[in-house]
Amino acid sequence: MTALRRCVCCRQIIPPAMGAFDNCPIKRRIYEFIARHPEGVTRAQIMEHAYAIDPGGGPENQEIVNVHIWGMRKRLAAEGLAIANSRGPGAVYRLVPIEPIYTDSRRTKLTATWGM
Repeated sequence: MTALRRCVCCRQIIPPAMGAFDNCPIKRRIYEFIARHPEGVTRAQIMEHAYAIDPGGGPENQEIVNVHIWGMRKRLAAEGLAIANSRGPGAVYRLVPIEPIYTDSRRTKLTATWGM
């Protein structure tokens, strides 16, 4: 896991360039969009951005965003990052660091935090 860099002014995460998503342009666009918006983005905003160049407008069901993010989480965990999401009306997705809550010789539990 690489050390995460933070902006010296606002303490936001400076996301690493993710070559892991080069083979899937939709996931790469989703990652870059979420990384550029530390305040969080909604599923509708992700759909609008990720499928902006699709002549058909992309899939009608917004649940496809959940499927793409589910597939991205394992690759992001290797970099010490996670995509956290809130629930309910106005729910947003944010890129957050993974911080260990406890470690010992047998196990490690990691959690994504909303704070800086």
